[in-house]
Amino acid sequence: MTDQAILLAGLLDGDRHAYEELVTTYSGRLHGKAMQLLDNHEDASDCVQECFIQVHRKIDTFRAEAQLSSWMHRILVNACLSKLRSRARHLAENLEACEKAHGEDCAWASSIWPFIGSGEAAVEALSLQNLVLSKIEELPENYRGVLFLRDIQGYSTAEVADILSLSTSATKVRLHRARALLRAKLQPLREFVE
Repeated sequence: MTDQAILLAGLLDGDRHAYEELVTTYSGRLHGKAMQLLDNHEDASDCVQECFIQVHRKIDTFRAEAQLSSWMHRILVNACLSKLRSRARHLAENLEACEKAHGEDCAWASSIWPFIGSGEAAVEALSLQNLVLSKIEELPENYRGVLFLRDIQGYSTAEVADILSLSTSATKVRLHRARALLRAKLQPLREFVE
């Protein structure tokens, strides 16, 4: 019986020592990956904790032919992407509140988006950004993650492939398909705006 099989058996039995071993074995690697994605210690720790909670809740859905580390990595990346989307929404809400409270005198908003100009334009740009983010949320999960990491977070294709444990060619294919799906979802909006 492999080490993973022994650990998995303990996890499925609800063995506290197996969970302790899981945390001890994987927390450092998971935290490193979360820091790579989030660049924030608290957020990274939150996502690692969320990952372990999800593993505890869903261990019975794990397919034993897969690697436990790969499954946990996928859970962690999803938690990090969720955190990044939450950050983007929170930032947009703060900017909108600042603009409403202080109008064009909101220096914070101007320093964040100096290229936008007036307060009204900033709110319009954020509304558009929120709309695009909501359309990205509608994409299938395997496309959403690739698109978010590459086009929103600005990671290179090679970095996205590494983060998602994909080949570079698979990443490029998913990215192309994700962009095509997003373009189709946004097409009615483009026609309305024009």
